[in-house]
Amino acid sequence: MDKKRVRMSDVAKAAGVSRTTASFVLSGKDCAIPEVTRLKVRKIAEQMQYRPNATARSLVTGKTYRLSVVLNLPENFHNSFSMMDRYFTEVISGVQTGAWKKGYNLLLHTIEHPDWQHLRDDILSGASDGCILIARFADDPLTTSLVEANFPTVCVSYRIDHPGCCFVDAENRQGGDRAMEYLLSLGHRRIAFLYPGDHSSWGWERKEGVLDALRRASLPESALVSYSWQENRNPESCWLMEVREKLLKDPNRPTAIICCDESRACWFTEHLPEAGLRVPEDISVLGFNSTIISQRTTPPTTSVAQSLTEIGNAAVHVLDEILEGKLSAGMEHRFPMQLHIRQSTAPPSAEYEKKGSMERV
Repeated sequence: MDKKRVRMSDVAKAAGVSRTTASFVLSGKDCAIPEVTRLKVRKIAEQMQYRPNATARSLVTGKTYRLSVVLNLPENFHNSFSMMDRYFTEVISGVQTGAWKKGYNLLLHTIEHPDWQHLRDDILSGASDGCILIARFADDPLTTSLVEANFPTVCVSYRIDHPGCCFVDAENRQGGDRAMEYLLSLGHRRIAFLYPGDHSSWGWERKEGVLDALRRASLPESALVSYSWQENRNPESCWLMEVREKLLKDPNRPTAIICCDESRACWFTEHLPEAGLRVPEDISVLGFNSTIISQRTTPPTTSVAQSLTEIGNAAVHVLDEILEGKLSAGMEHRFPMQLHIRQSTAPPSAEYEKKGSMERV
């Protein structure tokens, strides 16, 4: 038979105090209560194995002290606890740290709902006070729906075109600029750019940064050869191999690759040599995120680093500020990006240089 739950009134009765006094002591609001009474109430509560009722507290305070966390794809929750994609691992680590500091539990929405409306209804059910959306896709109807419902929401690593959108991200344009500027300094003049397309906020921003560097160098936009992947899915081998084949068959082949996704960039570092393109002797590879994944490729991959744990931590801080009424909707918080130079990048080979810069562009 289940043991009866101990209520606060049971503790108050056993301690010989009012329920209000017991409530003040057990909630920490006991500054005006004598020390002897506080010690007595706490001792009896421990002996009776009293545990606060979260539902009752929520009814009183109007808060659950839980934050919903939603990723772009359900399978990425598995990836976040493995070595498959360190982006999610580090962002969620930052979210966990921020939640712990602010006194929140996290509610991870891991089930694959039949449609976004069911997921929205789950989030708006009252089980959490606010929501952190991580790396959702462009034109995501869930994001728009939550923002328009005025539900406290913070987007991580993306944004939507809505005045009420609050987001935390990196300085993507700066990162793209820095990546291209570095490759240009090595002497590269024809570069492949792999990204999720202009409809993605972070993809578009990084491309704009790349183009900024090209314009400063007085080079035409034709020096950039763009390939875009389908953003609403994880890396697929067929797309990766298709791009590799196009690079191999291009008579005016790029001498460097900028890839906006770490797992895809590292794939090219590892698998281009299988097709006869040595990295970096024949082609340089530069990626983004610069986690341990980039460090462990052969050769290690040059990468533009994001402050991923700080971004996750900041998302909780921003959401808490919204919940406390200290921030209004429509704010942004960005972190600078840094270039980590490794062995996957080098100047173009002398053999390629003989073709002449005019032929390449």
